[in-house]
Amino acid sequence: MFDTPCVFARSLDVIRRVAKTWIAAPLDVRKRPYRLFYPLDYLPTGNLEQMKIIDSFIQDIETHLPATIIPLSIRSSWHRLHPPEASDDVEQYLHGVIRRTFYHKFYYSTARFRKLYAERHDGQQPYVIPFVRRRWTLGASVSGAEHEEATRRLLVYRKWLHNQFFGDENFETFVILPVAEVKPVYRDEKAESPETQSACDQLFLPPILGSTDVVVPIGETRYRSKISNKIEYLPVVANIVAAPGRDHELLEAVDTVLERSGRSKVVYTGSRIFDSMARLARHVASEGETEAVNPLQT
Repeated sequence: MFDTPCVFARSLDVIRRVAKTWIAAPLDVRKRPYRLFYPLDYLPTGNLEQMKIIDSFIQDIETHLPATIIPLSIRSSWHRLHPPEASDDVEQYLHGVIRRTFYHKFYYSTARFRKLYAERHDGQQPYVIPFVRRRWTLGASVSGAEHEEATRRLLVYRKWLHNQFFGDENFETFVILPVAEVKPVYRDEKAESPETQSACDQLFLPPILGSTDVVVPIGETRYRSKISNKIEYLPVVANIVAAPGRDHELLEAVDTVLERSGRSKVVYTGSRIFDSMARLARHVASEGETEAVNPLQT
């Protein structure tokens, strides 16, 4: 359930070529009106500059697809419309589900590796970082009955989520998600790994649904680095999620929005993700009032 193939690329064109090679073209080519769900459980984020950039991108989606924006709270909707066999609190219903499914599978999927390693190294177990060791320990503690019940609950949640977001097939529906709050993470500071994870976390939404998603770089935020003592930049991205099997439709829609809004489809190496000459051209065009450009993109 949690095995998710990923493609990393600096160009949307590369991702589209991979998708066309990897995934059969859809048989149903009819165009449907677009709508975009705005999950109130994850948006807005606490970072105001990040949200300005995300909001600007949402406006471009609304204008250039065009798409209808639909705010939705998963928690509130579950409370009102939850399946009859489930409690009305989605967090309570899914409590411990990640440990009993994902961690459990993580432990047993590596069992053969650990066995072979021990056989070849006089019984010694492979070294793994404390974070992985802790997950293995938690996964190993799950009984078969606990795993079965947690899987059942996760499938109930998946079916309910799918109906909430993608149940109306008269629309081409997407969901927009933040990936994380944008802030500096310094290499000389220890980053604590989470002790527990909730199935309600936004990063679990696509794999639980079995959905395709694409993370789109949409801007940058400024900060003063404690290392360089200069103004530096951090990328801002938005994660766009589509219904399962709608890979080509999602990539085409993202391409359309980026093209029509004048946003870059390519990111670059170095300290800035967008090409400096392209940024300068957009800035000059904006100053001359010859082109409507979002200043957050410059």
